[in-house]
Amino acid sequence: VFAGIEKVIAVEEGKARERTVSTGRRAAGWIEITSGLKAKDVVVLEPGNLRTGQAVKFAEAGLTAAENPQVGNGP
Repeated sequence: VFAGIEKVIAVEEGKARERTVSTGRRAAGWIEITSGLKAKDVVVLEPGNLRTGQAVKFAEAGLTAAENPQVGNGP
């Protein structure tokens, strides 16, 4: 939430894009997104200082960069 607006960083065509979302239920470790995303959309779990338009490299969840052949190759 930034300035009262709920947002996520989605990945579109290999680049980061801010998306405004609406949320529903919450529990430890998860938040329900009720609108603003589709089921197959890819989101960045830990965006840090990532900004809209920056290139995004994919990594499979739970793998280190050394274990993941996709890191550095893009989508």
